[in-house]
Amino acid sequence: DALPISGGGAEVPARVTALGAEEMPSPQPAGFGGADSSALAPEGESVSPPPPPIDCEAIQRDRTRVDNNGGGCQIHNDSPAACDSSFFVRADAALSICTYRRVPVGASGWGCRAAATGCLVDDSGAAYRPEIEPPPPPAPPRPPPDAPEPPPPAARCLDVFGGLTSAQHLDPPRWCSDFGHDHQACVSHYVLVEQTRTRHLCLWDEHEAEQGDGCYRSDPIQCT
Repeated sequence: DALPISGGGAEVPARVTALGAEEMPSPQPAGFGGADSSALAPEGESVSPPPPPIDCEAIQRDRTRVDNNGGGCQIHNDSPAACDSSFFVRADAALSICTYRRVPVGASGWGCRAAATGCLVDDSGAAYRPEIEPPPPPAPPRPPPDAPEPPPPAARCLDVFGGLTSAQHLDPPRWCSDFGHDHQACVSHYVLVEQTRTRHLCLWDEHEAEQGDGCYRSDPIQCT
């Protein structure tokens, strides 16, 4: 059910915990860390700093623990003083304080309600505030990718073909395959393919020489 907050008409939904007790937002008691009050201060007026976080150990020292299996804070619905001096520990080890909600006569939503504190209780029963680990530092920027290596400069045509003979300039013109039985003649010639204007070396393959196919044309040679 929706339970209206004291002094106003807005309704705040009650939250039912796993143990059956209603846990509602409530006015925070003295010493309980809350929202920055500067957001509500008139412009130009100084404001006091926000209160420090609640002392988890002080809750256990100054308040009386109630059995959450017996109804939690609601067992003090008829006793504001007992409510405001109690606390209970939920099944998930979270420590909550009991706070009495005072509303106008005839309005609903009164009674003893639980308010979270941010404290936990360890296996020995001691209350503590868990440390919040700072976020990890941002990852360093990735270095720019390495620039690709430039291609090697093209060979000079004079260096490649300067000491060779063009097979097309023989009489009659020849092709590399015409030197299939002669290793020396093969590697001493190159061919120029007129259709593609590409030059090719004549290369020797010893394994094919017995069949008369020892000389073959290379891939096109790029040169300047």
